[in-house]
Amino acid sequence: MRIFTLVLVLFSFHSSAALFGVDWGENIDKYGELTKRDEYYKVVTNSLPEHLLIAKQYELVQQPDSGLVKISMTSFEYSAFGDSFQDDYVELQGLLINDGYQTKEFRESELSSYQCIFQGECVGMLWVGVNHNDSIVTLEQRMNGRERSFIRLEVKANNFASNK
Repeated sequence: MRIFTLVLVLFSFHSSAALFGVDWGENIDKYGELTKRDEYYKVVTNSLPEHLLIAKQYELVQQPDSGLVKISMTSFEYSAFGDSFQDDYVELQGLLINDGYQTKEFRESELSSYQCIFQGECVGMLWVGVNHNDSIVTLEQRMNGRERSFIRLEVKANNFASNK
């Protein structure tokens, strides 16, 4: 609950809205320096109009003819076995579901398994959702070594999700 009091407005619902106060199709150069990657442009930034308090950085992807088509958020690091890591993930998943994303796929966490604790081979929770515009969101827990972890959220516009 601690991180999302400011974020409730983050998921305002209208047809062209992506997340974090940006819109699908918009030009991303106002958020930072454009970098060309293959046939796409990207911007890496640590701030968007509706900033998530757990966010360390965002990566925005733009197609030349379509504008913004993908947003990725990476959180600051957590203790892999801390309550806030689990709580923040579950709360973010709940906000996405309340915003109209329906579960397409779900995988349970293996963070408390033998492989994770003793061998450092961990797979956290993974949740994939789709909304009324066919935008796809992927929310996952990732390990960074044996004791550190982070949350990654990626949302793709329907015109990008169908191509990638």
